[in-house]
Amino acid sequence: MFVCLTGCLPWQKAALEDPRYSRYLYWHGSSGMMQTVRRPKLFKLLSSKAQRWFRKYLEPRADKRPANLAELPKYMEDRWLAKGANDREEEREDETLCPSMYSFHSSLEDKNNLLSTLVAYGIETTVDRRSKKDRIRAWIQNSSIVEEEEEEEAAGAVGGVGVGPGGRAVRRRHHGRIASDTSETASSTTTGR
Repeated sequence: MFVCLTGCLPWQKAALEDPRYSRYLYWHGSSGMMQTVRRPKLFKLLSSKAQRWFRKYLEPRADKRPANLAELPKYMEDRWLAKGANDREEEREDETLCPSMYSFHSSLEDKNNLLSTLVAYGIETTVDRRSKKDRIRAWIQNSSIVEEEEEEEAAGAVGGVGVGPGGRAVRRRHHGRIASDTSETASSTTTGR
């Protein structure tokens, strides 16, 4: 739900090495009574009620975390995003990609485990640039052929010059103008406007 609302994971790894997780722990552990503690940036996008709900369900200690989603219906009718959350999106640390998607916090062991799992399920983990370019080129060529056929069908429906049944000239329009043809039959048809 957090990813659906904010577009990012709250942190990469639930470990103290992850700065986002450390900030969350600091914020989660504070009551805010004695000193104000900065909310993690992504939590600023959420309404205060949604923040309370996520603080309960993202409790660091498993024994304190709710066992099911029984409380969720109480929050369903409430606003989940803070007013002006769209304006705050520009304040994100990196606008190109969600920082929690970067792999610089991951250990080499985690990466190797992920790669071996992907390979075990037959998912390609290396990319051959040439074959990728060839697939893209083929896809573009196939797409352009379909577009040309669709344009020809649409032009034929609007009415321009073409060969109809029995070899007779048929009028069709192309981009609002009558198309000219070099054949005798077609030119005689277009001159009789």
